[in-house]
Amino acid sequence: MSILTRRRYISALIGPALCATVFGSTIAAAGGPARLWVDDDGMAGPRSCDSARQAFTSIQEAVDAASAGDIIRVCPGDYTEEVVIGEGLDGLRIRSTEPGAAVLRPPLSGGSPSISAIAGGAATSLLRVEGPDGIRIRGFSMRAPTSGYCQRVGAMVDVTGGSQDVVIRDTHIRAGGSDTIGDCGYDSGIIVSNGSAALLRDNGVKDFQGAGIAVLSTGTEATLTGNTVSYHHAKEAPLGTALGAGIQIISADAVLEGNTVDGLTSAAITTPLLGTGIYAFGISDGLRIRGSLVADASIGLSLVSVTGALIEDNDLRNNRELDCSDDSTGSGTADTANTWIGNLGHPYQSSPAGICSQAP
Repeated sequence: MSILTRRRYISALIGPALCATVFGSTIAAAGGPARLWVDDDGMAGPRSCDSARQAFTSIQEAVDAASAGDIIRVCPGDYTEEVVIGEGLDGLRIRSTEPGAAVLRPPLSGGSPSISAIAGGAATSLLRVEGPDGIRIRGFSMRAPTSGYCQRVGAMVDVTGGSQDVVIRDTHIRAGGSDTIGDCGYDSGIIVSNGSAALLRDNGVKDFQGAGIAVLSTGTEATLTGNTVSYHHAKEAPLGTALGAGIQIISADAVLEGNTVDGLTSAAITTPLLGTGIYAFGISDGLRIRGSLVADASIGLSLVSVTGALIEDNDLRNNRELDCSDDSTGSGTADTANTWIGNLGHPYQSSPAGICSQAP
């Protein structure tokens, strides 16, 4: 019998109040979900982080002890680890007790082979949801180091393996340090791929090197609402071309509403420049982009090999080459294969002409 099973068995016999006294890190009412507490000082629960009761000291330990539908509460602190949420944990909820106060960082050494910070090693994800449905992640900070003994992290959050109904919200991701465009840091903030489905809401992604948020592959679906994606690298590098995409949608279905993507404005050619604010490729009848602000990129909003999309009421500002771009042909707006309504450029730059309008 596992530790968690024993705890639930005892809870059913003696009641949740006494069970809480016996096990401070896991509180399970009879027939209900267990509540597991995590604190980097090892003391938390059953009602707050200010407790003398024993708690898990790592998020992964709590995940390994959890069952489907359980709740993990993570107290303020630094958690240097990779977290993997695998099959059998449908409905698991993991939440920082204070918004942004639980900070997840990649291991500086050791860890799993996918993320261990050994020079030249292959990095993948810091937090990975791989297979389970109904996962909820809320209120974390995630930091990728950019100096010292570090390496590039592939994705700070990776939703993959066909996971459905995943929600990532109120989580803020950034590179830490002054060399954010260097060899370390991270490629992508959040990736949804391989037939998964997710809601990404009110997250912040800053100083990525590939794509801030990426939704990839046929069968993948995502709704992005109220996210802020910023490409504000502090260190100037000798770059002759623009790099990266704020939000990237490739061969997947996506609804984007009320998101903000912005780059760094500078006249210096050496300043890292965001390549495309929102980039979509290879989509048929599965894309909606509405009410978003894209500013200070090379190209604001770009559709390539996309048909049947609705692009409505977006605000494109100070993009260096184009505000709006669509390479399709058809019976839609300005002879494209898509519908463009009420999109404003500041100043107006559009290809073809007519998919965006000059802002008043």
